[in-house]
Amino acid sequence: MSAPAVVSAGGTFATRDAFTGYVRAARARARRRRMRLALVSVPLGLAQLVMIRWLDARTPGPARLWIEGGVFVVYMVLVVGLIWQLVREDAVAAVRCPGCGQRLDDVSTRIALASGHCDSCGAPLFPA
Repeated sequence: MSAPAVVSAGGTFATRDAFTGYVRAARARARRRRMRLALVSVPLGLAQLVMIRWLDARTPGPARLWIEGGVFVVYMVLVVGLIWQLVREDAVAAVRCPGCGQRLDDVSTRIALASGHCDSCGAPLFPA
């Protein structure tokens, strides 16, 4: 026997528990993505500070500034890319209302859990 569908043919969730499970899974994925961003950006930022100190002591003149600037630009491109990826993945994974297509943010999700309906258009998200 197969497991029950999480989302019905009409786009609504089969049960309140299915909706809650989807929201929890989406939040867990977002938490992992934020942790990945922190685990990459913080150590690389600290390493950059150590490299600047090291270059200040060993490299004279404008060459030092070019190296530091280049490393900073690469670091910023990496961090901005990770932030962009985080925002895109959050937007794709968000719960959307089957009636109006509105993305349910944190407050809207809490309202939907309490009422069973979208707070923008009132469409049912799961059977009451």
